[in-house]
Amino acid sequence: MGLTLRVLLALSLAFFISGCGSKAKQAKETQEKLAKWEAEHKAQMMKVESAPPAPKSHGEIAEGVVARVNNEVIFFSDLELAGREVFDQIRAQFPPERAEAEIREARKKVLERLIDKVLLEQEAERLKVQVSEEEVESTFENLLRTRGVTKEQFYVELARQKVTPEKLKEKLKKELMVARMLEILIRSHIHVTDKECQEFYQRTYGISSSGQAPPGDAIRLQQIILLVKGDSEKEKAEKKKLMEEIRSRILKGEDFGKLARKYTQGPNPEGGGDCGLFRPGELLPELDRVAFSLKPGEVSQVIETKLGFHLLRVMSKEESTVTIPDSLKAQIRAQLEERQFQEELQKFLDNLKKNAFIEIKM
Repeated sequence: MGLTLRVLLALSLAFFISGCGSKAKQAKETQEKLAKWEAEHKAQMMKVESAPPAPKSHGEIAEGVVARVNNEVIFFSDLELAGREVFDQIRAQFPPERAEAEIREARKKVLERLIDKVLLEQEAERLKVQVSEEEVESTFENLLRTRGVTKEQFYVELARQKVTPEKLKEKLKKELMVARMLEILIRSHIHVTDKECQEFYQRTYGISSSGQAPPGDAIRLQQIILLVKGDSEKEKAEKKKLMEEIRSRILKGEDFGKLARKYTQGPNPEGGGDCGLFRPGELLPELDRVAFSLKPGEVSQVIETKLGFHLLRVMSKEESTVTIPDSLKAQIRAQLEERQFQEELQKFLDNLKKNAFIEIKM
């Protein structure tokens, strides 16, 4: 998603506007009222910002200040505007008594997001991130086209929310600055490998593109078998003793393949008992459990089955792969990139908070 489009989507959540049909005459009338409100708001801002950080006071409560972030304040009106949709949903979902309790909790979360937003804007300002007026105007025009409204209609709706076009453009510029800063400092350093996508797909979906369960890792196996014919306990004891001796010699350094060529009564003695590749479930159950627990080069204990006695050595292990459907490749990569971005963004915010003065007044 492009930089400008991400900003537009973020803005559309904060300034949701429904039903535009007013005319230019309404815009003029509402803008006159808005000018008066804007003057009063600026006076209020100047009064609060000029005061040094201090404990909660009666005056600040009366002015509706809910938080101070370094030299900036967040008003209760900012909080209500940012969380308006969430609060309205809560009021529609719960009875009045329950709704108020839920809204109090929701306000805390919305305030946390507003504090994060202010910190990011302050950092972008400190780093002097450059955004041209042309970019701001272009974003503003794109917003109008997205909404499908005229400037006059849009201005009227802004006025109803007590937001001037200048304030909106100032907000747009700040959001563009933050987005550009995060693009440079975080997004440009995120890289998701094909292996990470593969692992995520197998871990999340656990199926191949054919709809079958993934076959699991394959192992290349060497084996020495001493067959036992009949139920002779004497033969069993002799064969087991011989296999224990063979295993002891291998552990002391003798070559498994050479001993397999000499002793094995199983497949491929000429090839040193190399039985080829196996996947889970393709061996006798007694052998399967042991074989897939061994590391490459590791030799098993002596294993008894209905055939006789076995000694296994894993020559190599091949990780199974499942092909990711084309329809999911880009989606998985984008999901992992966004996850990495959010993790790095949280670290970035945590660092900003450590070095900031933050006072919450609610």
